[in-house]
Amino acid sequence: MDLDLGLLDPRDFPEVYDIMEEAFPADEVRPYDEVKELMDDPSYKILVVKDRKENLGGFLAVWNFPKFNFAEYFAIRRSMRGKGLGSAALRGFLKRTKKPLVLEVEALDTTKARRRIRFYERLGFVQNDINYIEPPTQKGSSPIPLTVLSYPEPIPRKEYAQVKTQIFRQVYGLTI
Repeated sequence: MDLDLGLLDPRDFPEVYDIMEEAFPADEVRPYDEVKELMDDPSYKILVVKDRKENLGGFLAVWNFPKFNFAEYFAIRRSMRGKGLGSAALRGFLKRTKKPLVLEVEALDTTKARRRIRFYERLGFVQNDINYIEPPTQKGSSPIPLTVLSYPEPIPRKEYAQVKTQIFRQVYGLTI
């Protein structure tokens, strides 16, 4: 599939945020201004997924940490799902990076959560024995149970605490 995965043009941010709100439950979405402010952080990048006609189809928001990358958000516009755009975009990103990619998925036993985990497993991600409750992303939102997946291999057990600490410190602004 022909697509372009490139850095976000700030003019496209409102459209990216619309996709974020469409794809994620409100409890998982950071406030607009907070996400926009994160774009000034050199370790945080939003990559956009565009099809061959330059239509913005989705995005990948990723943190670049010393030993791994962390995908905070990955979403494809609802109207463009099921066409291989998400798989192609993620494969493209994985080819371009030398670091492992870590991401979270809901740990709930729902059809949607199982489908999401199977999507990542088809791309080579593995589930780790790292589970935690995501802190609320905004005032009044509910905490969400999460499990951690990684690519290309499991996170070594001795590094579990370090990975979790890095995510909580950088992504959630919390010390654990």
